[in-house]
Amino acid sequence: MIKREAVAILSSCLSVHLEQVIMMNYQSEKRLERRLYG
Repeated sequence: MIKREAVAILSSCLSVHLEQVIMMNYQSEKRLERRLYG
């Protein structure tokens, strides 16, 4: 039981972190596009 709960908490934290990283990468790519093509 405890292991399963810990895995669920870890996976949810990881998914949130991944979303943040993806958003940061997306925003930096947009900034690069603006710098190159703006």
